[in-house]
Amino acid sequence: MSDNLTLKSSKNDSLTNTQLVKIAATRINHKLHFRLFKRVIDISISLFFIALQLPVILIISIFIKIDSPGPILIKQKRIGRNRRKYKRNNKSDERRKVNLQGQPFVMYKFRSMVDSSNLYDVKPLSVTDERITRVGRFLRRSSLDELPQLINVLKGDMSLVGPRPELEFIVQKYDAYQSLRLEVKPGITGIWQLQGSRKKHIHEDVHLDLEYIQNQSIRTDFTILLKTLKFALFLRNF
Repeated sequence: MSDNLTLKSSKNDSLTNTQLVKIAATRINHKLHFRLFKRVIDISISLFFIALQLPVILIISIFIKIDSPGPILIKQKRIGRNRRKYKRNNKSDERRKVNLQGQPFVMYKFRSMVDSSNLYDVKPLSVTDERITRVGRFLRRSSLDELPQLINVLKGDMSLVGPRPELEFIVQKYDAYQSLRLEVKPGITGIWQLQGSRKKHIHEDVHLDLEYIQNQSIRTDFTILLKTLKFALFLRNF
């Protein structure tokens, strides 16, 4: 992605101050049992799918190596959930709140593009991009290139459902409105996936992430997961 990318201004969004406050308070309003239940579901489903898809993972790995030289997995630095920390003021011995702009983590994906320098400077918006390998086209159409992110879910970096994890230099340009998408863990899939927004830059559909944050529930997560599975099975290019 280009460094001169201009982010959409929050002035063009129609959310009211009341809605913004509601979104920002989501983490506080959600009770502990909800977060724990969501985490248990994340771990359980991830372990189940890793065990179920192990033969598929091995086959994909072999085909990636046969198709083009390079690693099987790629690692990208992404920004996850914003976690507020406290620092102690030495002079007054008081604690002050420090608002962090998201937590960096290493995200895993199956390599779907040729192995070369500056590979991901410009994001491919179509499977016809010449940098995408033959196996990569299938992986991207089926979203199987995202399968290794189950490792990130087990590590606690990501959730099964949530906003897409963004690149660091983009997050550094976030305004207050866009930063609200960092209130929850990023996900492997989400509303953005179901609406074909994978073809767009992540920041272009902030409203979809905030819609999820406002309305997130276990029921919503299961609905999104089932629809994602349906699309993947039919190889829908989303």
